[in-house]
Amino acid sequence: MKKIRLFFSIVVIILIILSIFIYIFLNNFEKEKIISDIEKKLEIKINENNKTKINIFPIVKLNTNLEIKDYKNNLYFDNIRIDISQPVFQVSGNLDILIDNLNIKNINFSEVNINGKVNYIENYLKYSNNLENLFDSIYKINGKIFLETTNEEKFLISFFKIIL
Repeated sequence: MKKIRLFFSIVVIILIILSIFIYIFLNNFEKEKIISDIEKKLEIKINENNKTKINIFPIVKLNTNLEIKDYKNNLYFDNIRIDISQPVFQVSGNLDILIDNLNIKNINFSEVNINGKVNYIENYLKYSNNLENLFDSIYKINGKIFLETTNEEKFLISFFKIIL
């Protein structure tokens, strides 16, 4: 009987500690501040297409849909869907990013899908001073590439094909 009582006491203590961490996370998660810091640091503009959704239990999930513009470098991300998930009682989580359209000067990437398994807890402990490395992992990237060319560039390409 004492072993059962001890087991349930430990479970209750763990649940209380977990609920305290969840409460601290929800109260300290300032999405607007994070976005404004990123905008200032990288000199970009970020627009949120849909409201960000956050789930805590049984899987910590963050889903958002963004549009990013970098006027200085002529860079445009259209309709970025970001899904971050981390099961509560597992070490590694998932990061899935789907970009409908990405324009970099004359290069157009479409239907870009980035998938990876990320060990958020290990990365947080390892890089607590530099949270930019929180998403360090190996990713699978799939997508389509389209090169927009002018008539002059097309002529040069066809000229090089003749020479070779």
